[in-house]
Amino acid sequence: MKRPSPEDIIAKLCDEAGCSKEQRKDHYQMFLKHHFHPHPPKDFLLWWEPTGKDPKSGASTGGHPEAFRVWARPGGAGGFERRSFGIPAVKAWNIKFYHDLFLEWKRLGYPERGEEFVSLAAPLDRQKEFKKDLVRTLHAMFQSDRQTPMVRPLINAIKEF
Repeated sequence: MKRPSPEDIIAKLCDEAGCSKEQRKDHYQMFLKHHFHPHPPKDFLLWWEPTGKDPKSGASTGGHPEAFRVWARPGGAGGFERRSFGIPAVKAWNIKFYHDLFLEWKRLGYPERGEEFVSLAAPLDRQKEFKKDLVRTLHAMFQSDRQTPMVRPLINAIKEF
C-alpha cells in the first residue's frame, strides 16, 4: 500500500475538521513548510483541555495544568478575580515535550489522573509572603558555605519578579 503524501495527510485532516478554503491554504503552509500540525487528535484534546468549571470560583477543572484555562484567585468581598492563562491545545500538540508526555500516557493505556486539577491561585498577600520567605532562604544559602554558582542569579531573578 502506498504511503500517503504530506499533502494528502493535511487535506484529510482539514476535511475532517471542516476547514474553509482559506484555512486549508494556511494549514497547508503550516504543515508542509513549517512542520506545524494544526489539527491535534481528539484524544489529545481530551487529555489536554479543561473538562469543567468549579461552581464556586469559576476556575477551570480537569485537563492538563498547563493548558489554556481560567485561573481564579480569591478577591475582595468574598468574590474571585479571574484571568485566562496557559498554552492552547494546537501549540501544545506541536511542542515535543507535551507531545511526548501524551504519547507516554497513551502507551500506558490512558491511565486516570489522580485528583482533578482546579486552577485556583493563592491570594496576592500569600504569594508576596512566599516570595519574601524564598528570597530570605536563598540569601541565607548564598551567605553559607553551601553556596553554588546558580544561587546569585536565582536570587536576582526572584527579586526582579
